[in-house]
Amino acid sequence: MERPVAGHVVRASTPESIERDLSTLWRELARDAPATARAVMSNLVVFRETSPADDANQAPALDAAEVVEVALRHPARIIVLAHAACGPEFPPAIAAAVGILTFGSGGARHAVEQIAIHSRCSEAALPSIVRRLTFGDVPTSVWWTGDLSQSPPLTALVTMGRQLVYDSRQWVDVAAGVSRVTGLLEHPHAPDLADLGWRRLTPMRLALGHGLRGAGELLNAPMLRARVLHRPGEEALAWLLVGWLSSRLRRPSEREVAVTVTEQADGVEAISISIDGGEATGMITATMKRPPGHSDLDVGRAVI
Repeated sequence: MERPVAGHVVRASTPESIERDLSTLWRELARDAPATARAVMSNLVVFRETSPADDANQAPALDAAEVVEVALRHPARIIVLAHAACGPEFPPAIAAAVGILTFGSGGARHAVEQIAIHSRCSEAALPSIVRRLTFGDVPTSVWWTGDLSQSPPLTALVTMGRQLVYDSRQWVDVAAGVSRVTGLLEHPHAPDLADLGWRRLTPMRLALGHGLRGAGELLNAPMLRARVLHRPGEEALAWLLVGWLSSRLRRPSEREVAVTVTEQADGVEAISISIDGGEATGMITATMKRPPGHSDLDVGRAVI
């Protein structure tokens, strides 16, 4: 199988010369591979917090597997922003790098551009950094890579984008994470919320949707019971499933749906569920498995 990544070139830069250095890389690419198309559908700001003690003269890496996979699926100007707060012991500093990531071959080859920024500064300075690097004529998404349940998002930054991307699987405290992201919805410029866990849940939602369409007797029951088991680390995924399932099962009659969620260390895959409406209605069960050697973006498969 052909590797999806055809080439990746990265060069050190400075905040003042980012656009000039990117133009140089594009000219070199056009000379070496003239059939390559420049793909820009949006801006993607990948934000992560770092320690003030980290070397602020070193730009963050641009070859993280998750970033490459997103670039392949959704071509964008990718801005990787590593931020640390400055202070008396750690004065302000900034470093930059630029890169071009190429996919495909021949006439089907396309490329996306990347910008890496390591900033040690006040939080108030971050929006101005992002504004000067994003294209104004395409939408912007902010990907918050940290645990939102432990550190609150920077409102001034996450509300700059049309969409906030996060991963609830990282949450140590699911209730606190939900409280943080729903609190953003009260902001006058609230972003759309996009949880990577929702994508992982796709096989289970498809499998259950198919099973429920053929379960007329079960769906006619006045009360339904759903039991969800999940292995450690998948609590957020379990509650995402509960939210989706409750909205489906309560329609159209607003029937009562009793749900229990239990963590089980042994004998359970990523997540499993059983739904019944009493002895006379039968039961639907489904299990979602994660593939071996999976990445954080893999969706796995579901068996019903």
